[in-house]
Amino acid sequence: MHKSGPKSAKLKIAPAKPNGHAARVDRSRAVILEASATMIMERGPAAFTIDALVERTGVAKTTIYRHWPTRRALMVAVFSRMTHPAGTPDTGSLRGDLHEFFMGGVRAMKDDRWDQRMQSLPGIIELSQRDPDLTAVGAEVLKSAIRSLMPMLDRARSRGELRTDVSVEAMAHVLFGAIFLHRALDYDLSESYVAEVIHAVLDGITSPSGVRGAPARRPRRRVRSRRSWSS
Repeated sequence: MHKSGPKSAKLKIAPAKPNGHAARVDRSRAVILEASATMIMERGPAAFTIDALVERTGVAKTTIYRHWPTRRALMVAVFSRMTHPAGTPDTGSLRGDLHEFFMGGVRAMKDDRWDQRMQSLPGIIELSQRDPDLTAVGAEVLKSAIRSLMPMLDRARSRGELRTDVSVEAMAHVLFGAIFLHRALDYDLSESYVAEVIHAVLDGITSPSGVRGAPARRPRRRVRSRRSWSS
């Protein structure tokens, strides 16, 4: 009589289930961000508190702090979402990406629900006197927006649209500096002005005739080899 050997245990793999937890987390974040933005628009940043947010949404305070450890961190997320609701565009060209990115911010800032003081540097300074967190929030939002330009600039470099010897970080700072200083001085940000800034940065500001009048480059100093130094 043939005796079979011990049967090997078969590993049963359960079918993959939809990640319901991740979906709930996303919904929770969306509810908190939407309610926070509405409250800031209605009452102003100084009146925005976590307790008031809990009362409005019914979301537990522990859940809110699980997403954002501080009120300041939540406000940074809210303002980043309010000022650039479309995120990082990918139109296939750097010029198109930059136009969509900055004009999305311009359109968001012109929303009638905004506290108008949040649209100029003097107004932000005034508000920050009553809410010290607001100064730090503004700085963090700007840093976040500058960082969001990096993927666009990196993609453009990989497509051959940008020189490889120019820092993408420097380009991002130049673009933001020109556009937001203009707004900080309480000037209107128009689509034509944004286009002019993008044109100036991408195409340069030196005319062919201006190149002739530029100061001559200093000749590079020849570096001696180790052998010549010791001889």
